[in-house]
Amino acid sequence: MLVAVLLRLASVAYGRPAHLLSVAASAAAVLIAGEVLHRLGPGSVGYGDIRLINASSILTVWWGPQWPRWALLTGAAVAVPQAAAAHARHGPAGTIAWAPALAAGTALTVLARLATHGAAP
Repeated sequence: MLVAVLLRLASVAYGRPAHLLSVAASAAAVLIAGEVLHRLGPGSVGYGDIRLINASSILTVWWGPQWPRWALLTGAAVAVPQAAAAHARHGPAGTIAWAPALAAGTALTVLARLATHGAAP
């Protein structure tokens, strides 16, 4: 709820209240895709991971629909060493906690975006 209020205030502050509609539409697409992914393979992706993906997407979609994808891709890249080690130890049944990598990917994406383009959409 707080994020929604902050996004609304930011859209008004930047003089682009209609931008909030594109943010909502892009975030809704991620929310629906995450729900479908969880329903199709509930054992492959935990619902906590889905909620974290949703939160990450809502935070990064402010800059455009490609930024949630960058956050997920960066999180996946951060998780590769841990996933490779789990696969080497346990074979295909090896699992990892993806939440720390996803959080790191989101943080790195936000920091990179702020450093290169600033906060404006």
